[in-house]
Amino acid sequence: MDGKCWSTPTSTGPGVIDQIGWLDLLDRLLASASSHLPADSLALLQHAARRMRRRRHFAGFTSLVGLAGGTGSGKSSLFNAISATELAEPGAKRPTTAKPLVLVPSDQGSRLANLWVELGIAQVEAAADDLDFVLIDLPDVDSLDPSHRQQVDELLSDLDLVVWVTDPEKYRDRVLHDQFLRPLAGHAGRFLFVLNQIDRLRPSELEEVLIDLESALRQDGFADPSVWPVAADPPIGPPLGIDELRAGIRAACSEQGERRVRVEIARLLRLIDRDLAPVDFNRRWEKVRNDAAARWPQGRDEILEFVEVLRADAPEVSIIEPLAVIGVVTASTPEEIARYLDQTLGRALREILRPRALSKAIAAELQLALAEPS
Repeated sequence: MDGKCWSTPTSTGPGVIDQIGWLDLLDRLLASASSHLPADSLALLQHAARRMRRRRHFAGFTSLVGLAGGTGSGKSSLFNAISATELAEPGAKRPTTAKPLVLVPSDQGSRLANLWVELGIAQVEAAADDLDFVLIDLPDVDSLDPSHRQQVDELLSDLDLVVWVTDPEKYRDRVLHDQFLRPLAGHAGRFLFVLNQIDRLRPSELEEVLIDLESALRQDGFADPSVWPVAADPPIGPPLGIDELRAGIRAACSEQGERRVRVEIARLLRLIDRDLAPVDFNRRWEKVRNDAAARWPQGRDEILEFVEVLRADAPEVSIIEPLAVIGVVTASTPEEIARYLDQTLGRALREILRPRALSKAIAAELQLALAEPS
């Protein structure tokens, strides 16, 4: 069965500019939102933004490709086959991959050195052939050691392409599908799937397994999975399907850098939008202010109730004590009282809510920028 691949963009220039602009807008958005986003949400968003900025700063637009999967799928053998090296220790020598192994294009080693320091990766090798992307053998996600899964989770946000490796025996493994693949289906465009060890199957069996694997992936949420059949280390003869897979990886990498940044920023925007619900302050305040002024001084209760309700939508309002801000009202007519309330409490509330309005405006600008074709 032929694998699928993505189309190659005609130019990378505009995409480079777009990505830098997107990250600048995201930085502005998080700076403006620091006063009204929950602390835990803000910390998560800032961490993700720093990783994207760091990734672009150190690696530029060199594609990072990670081999992921469970134990026994043949990731290390596939790493060796793709890279034409014997750097990874497969099989009984290393039954599980405990630490990431990185293979870097020979002309990119010095430029990428700081990235591996930042990511805490110690084992980095230079490619001897014409490899034009970074290849990373990730720890096994189903290891009994939880630190292996943690390392994979940390590195995933830095990868342009994830090559998920499975085999005829474990391709339907429920744990791997439920605990790893299904939660990551939102990043489907960054995934390419490999069915390794096809030399163990007869042609009719291979066709059935590939169809069944694609069906399982669609159930996980991968609408159009790209599946490549290979035999990285058959007992007899050379590896099968590696040249086709290498070409497929190159084709996928050609546009994944921009797509990855676009998808990740869109995901962060959804998280931010959840905490930036509009409060419709002007309309709500006008009604409460006029009603309270018409019944003053009993109208103070309506002011207090309004501020309490507003706090549920905009927690940053909790810093204000409404009656202390209003002070002593010496005005006599409802019109004068309403004007006084606007100049005191209304002005204070608008000032507190101003960063929220600015954040919404920047978020809308960033959303429009992401929607524009590169």
